[in-house]
Amino acid sequence: MTKRLFLLIAGLLIWLGAAAQPFLKLPALIDDGMVLQAGETVTLWGWTDPNTPVTVETSWGEKALAKSDFSSLWKVRIKTPAASFDAHSITISTRRKMSVTIKDVLIGQVWLCTGQSNMNWSAASGIKDALEATRKPNPALRLFTVPRKGSAYPQEDIKGCWSPCDSASARVFSAVGFFFGSRLAEELKQPVGLINASWGGTPVEVWMRPKLIEMDPSLKAGWTASQYSRREGWAPGCAYNGMIAPLTRFAAAGAIWYQGESNRGNAELYAREFAMMIEDWRLAFGRELPFYFVQIAPKDYKGGDPQGALVREQQQYVELTVPKTGIVDISDHVEDVTDIHPKYKKPVGDRLAAYALAEVYGKPVGKYKSPRYASMEIKKNRVVVSFTEAEGGLVCRGNEIEALEIGDGASFYPAQGILQGDKLVVWSNQVRKPVAVRYAFGLNPGNLADSAGNPVLPFRSDNPLLSASKPAPAADKAAPAAVQVGCEGGQVRTLKNGTPFFTNRKYPAVNVPASISGMQMVSIAGGSDVEHVVRITCPQGGLVRVLARDNKRSAPALEGWELHPDVSVTYTTNDPQKPGMVLLWTRKFRKGESVTLRGNDFCGFTVLAPSIELK
Repeated sequence: MTKRLFLLIAGLLIWLGAAAQPFLKLPALIDDGMVLQAGETVTLWGWTDPNTPVTVETSWGEKALAKSDFSSLWKVRIKTPAASFDAHSITISTRRKMSVTIKDVLIGQVWLCTGQSNMNWSAASGIKDALEATRKPNPALRLFTVPRKGSAYPQEDIKGCWSPCDSASARVFSAVGFFFGSRLAEELKQPVGLINASWGGTPVEVWMRPKLIEMDPSLKAGWTASQYSRREGWAPGCAYNGMIAPLTRFAAAGAIWYQGESNRGNAELYAREFAMMIEDWRLAFGRELPFYFVQIAPKDYKGGDPQGALVREQQQYVELTVPKTGIVDISDHVEDVTDIHPKYKKPVGDRLAAYALAEVYGKPVGKYKSPRYASMEIKKNRVVVSFTEAEGGLVCRGNEIEALEIGDGASFYPAQGILQGDKLVVWSNQVRKPVAVRYAFGLNPGNLADSAGNPVLPFRSDNPLLSASKPAPAADKAAPAAVQVGCEGGQVRTLKNGTPFFTNRKYPAVNVPASISGMQMVSIAGGSDVEHVVRITCPQGGLVRVLARDNKRSAPALEGWELHPDVSVTYTTNDPQKPGMVLLWTRKFRKGESVTLRGNDFCGFTVLAPSIELK
């Protein structure tokens, strides 16, 4: 008995001694060989004993002090110098005589590379143009690959390490990321750090924070009906929690994205989900990350590519409506439409890099945007198509223009076309009275390009979603010149990204679609403990818009109004994981008609109009 008691006491003493040992732990991203974003105030963080002072000193002369909280986390903000290839060091120490020095730190540009398998595939996966390119070391690049990991909760850290770009590390790194970073480093003459966080086969829902899906009935229903909802271990937000959340404190210049193939099954939701994801990542990273992405290539799914065409269309809509985004078409480098993985990635990386060089760094890269459909004009039995981003004219890569169809309102027929400068003339002997035209809206990628070689983006004129000359449904020309609004404590503001959505809370609007951005709005005091009453009068008659949530609290008041589920505005809250979102509702008013909306939903009813008179 005495011996057992002795062993118990001895074990307890050993445990208490071990527990008292000081510790200092850094996240995987903050390690030897890392790249820090140049010319910024960046965050460094880690974990040590609770309530312990921490000192951070850098070889470029910056010093910062912090104290760990009760969860052991500490954070400091450090200014970084201009980009250079000088190797720096950072020493982190605590009052408990724990110290670590991070060596070989470069200051340059950091970019996140993410998406599904087309972003993840490397020379080792069979990417042809990467096989030769990755054999030579590139000392300007540093590479970090985030292991594939799903989680039900946001993770604090990841596994992995920074690697110099040599033949071994580059061979297994994202080929798109490698070519993107190589061009940036060459033209900027700066180090580039690339973080690859991609996972083959993933739909966009797993990269979104779970709350974004849970708070939206249509997105939740779309996920439930998706085949991916039945895959073990996959759930909305799992990839975000396991692979993106641990990165959000680390400063980055922007992100490149190649994903969409796995959302063919619910393509009609993709633009909304992708736009929400982009804006939510920007909130999480604390900066308006430039976001450049790849339009998915045509793929034969044994029945054509109708859903793939819809995803490509939705991707174009995101580029049109979400600020600081860009889309690249790589259909001219598809060898085999039966292969979901195009084997050439250098053109992909180069075109993404052109966006970044032009829009983030202000470099003269020439023409880098693909021509897109703007409008059409019917002249007898012919359709004349106009484009934006077509300066310098269009060219046909071949003897005749491919992938053209013309419609008579009932069916579409193969068509012929000729180019007249920056316009396309389309006709078919089978259609006397055309009403619509389509280009590359299927398996055939088409063969039109601009003078710089950028492919013309696929389009269908019978869907106004992509028309740059026509507003989205939310900006219908039937809108009244003015409305009169009566409510208690309301304020007239201009709706745009950053506008406080409520009068009593600092909740800025984000993800404001271009179709309603710039309109006047009536901000009210948000809250569920009062009845929101808004009286709307339309002197001239016309279409009236209201932003409100789609739930049982607001639905009774909005009976007879039309819901536009593809048009939403997100606003931030005090909890980054719980953003709010309202949807657009419209109703045609007779001249002089008045309507009163009453409800006790937190968001109430936000009236939109080109001009508002508050009473």
